[in-house]
Amino acid sequence: MSFSDLARMSGVTVQSVHRAVKALAAAGLVRDHTARAGSASAIEVTPDGSRLLQAAKKAVAEVDERLFGPEADPV
Repeated sequence: MSFSDLARMSGVTVQSVHRAVKALAAAGLVRDHTARAGSASAIEVTPDGSRLLQAAKKAVAEVDERLFGPEADPV
């Protein structure tokens, strides 16, 4: 998928996608194997990125449970 495709799917500019991927790569969370303008990207999540993603999913699930689970306050 190209950076343009990612931008369209995300509702942001291509420049924003490039900056985001570059920042994620600099943080060691993803690897961009193609990193060339105009080409499809081969971006993969690193082990650190995968651990962070799992932690984020867990945090979102916990908030969802508190807000909307069976024990949630309907008010």
